[in-house]
Amino acid sequence: MRADLKEFSNNTQNEHPMQYKGLETFLKDGFAALTRGPVATILVEDDLEITTTLRHHQHAGFARLIAFMPDAFELPRDLQDGVH
Repeated sequence: MRADLKEFSNNTQNEHPMQYKGLETFLKDGFAALTRGPVATILVEDDLEITTTLRHHQHAGFARLIAFMPDAFELPRDLQDGVH
């Protein structure tokens, strides 16, 4: 299954990085991120291991990552393109 996810991920286009004010805004303006998968949704409670967790899911082959996290947490530039 993992090889299939990686192949699918390589054949999809990533949109530009997106930031949303809340879930309502995301569902209204960013819903397209959910239409092409596979999609991983990640709930971030603290700033420990954010990048490791997100990179793990990218390497596992998820085409889209949706991270629910406080505004105070920042993503490294190399992750911003693939995380909504």
